[in-house]
Amino acid sequence: MIVLSHGGAWVWVAIGFALAFAFRRTGVFAGAYQSSMAIGLAILLADAVAKPSLDRARPYFTFAGIDVLAGLQRSASFPSTHAAASFAAAYALSRLFPALKIPIWLLAGLVAYSRVYVGVHYPLDVIGGAVVGVAAALFVVDGTRWYSDQLAARHFSAAPR
Repeated sequence: MIVLSHGGAWVWVAIGFALAFAFRRTGVFAGAYQSSMAIGLAILLADAVAKPSLDRARPYFTFAGIDVLAGLQRSASFPSTHAAASFAAAYALSRLFPALKIPIWLLAGLVAYSRVYVGVHYPLDVIGGAVVGVAAALFVVDGTRWYSDQLAARHFSAAPR
């Protein structure tokens, strides 16, 4: 649980690009980049917007006797940035690699659970982080237009000769 808790966004970026290299097909590198952008937006929304605005104390400050297995955190508790990054990556990568969606979502859920398990978040913190992450990924993945074979075919077939 401690290893999962410390994973962070860089692990998800590495997973995205490792999958892109392993399954080389058209558009997969743009999708891995898109996943990285979703992670970045989720982190920005959680760390720079929500945490300073809400400023919720960590569980170990509120309740005496909580064993913290991951080290003390300096930032606010709500929402969980790790959960936001994990769920943003899970949404983007599961769209890119639908055959791997179960292990991808399972890993995101385990990362979120590990943050509660190691004592640095409340359950609602990771739920809030998951919502932020999915919202960020929806914006990046579904709200943008990326290069694809179908898009290229439409442009080249419509071009005058």
